Amino acid sequence: MPPLYPPGSSPRLSAEPTPHGQGTPGTGQNCAVLDNMADMHAPPPSPPPEVLEAFGLTDRVHPVPGGQGRAFRVGAVVLKPTEDPIEAQWASALMDGLAQEPGFDVPAPLRAGTGAYVAHGWTATGLVEGTTGPQGRWEPLIIAARAFHRALAQMPRPDFLARRSNPWAVADRVAWAEQTIDVAPEARTVYNGLLGLRRR
Repeated sequence: MPPLYPPGSSPRLSAEPTPHGQGTPGTGQNCAVLDNMADMHAPPPSPPPEVLEAFGLTDRVHPVPGGQGRAFRVGAVVLKPTEDPIEAQWASALMDGLAQEPGFDVPAPLRAGTGAYVAHGWTATGLVEGTTGPQGRWEPLIIAARAFHRALAQMPRPDFLARRSNPWAVADRVAWAEQTIDVAPEARTVYNGLLGLRRR
């Protein structure tokens, strides 16, 4: 079965059980979404020694290509920093409960020596091998996605999801017509075109 997420990716956005019509209502606020993009392209820091020690890792650290470029492989473990420990703790606990569900694979979260899923601002998961790109695999990917969402159907939506302000969270709310944003004049044509493709 195909892994739902490539190595080093985060189970966020498309994985969130976000019912239509819930979340942050449209406010017309001027969200400075793009202001944070430059920081996201800065070279990511490697996990410090205290993180490796917390998760009991001793192998060499290797960057994981793809995604946001912030994940690192240490043996059979993938480390990734988190900007929100509360969200990371919730997501890890959720994924831990889904690790044995049939129909899809998710990276199994690992606990630090303290028993927590987050240590010094980092999370750890087991490595799920896979291939990049959906070419030639649309049918099994759709089957896995449907199985994943069935597994999440009865999961309660945590309140903190509506408070997130990173570019992906804002884009998610805009896509579901839960929030409106102001965009720069040079981006309005593209933005309005995307809104026109949104399902009602």
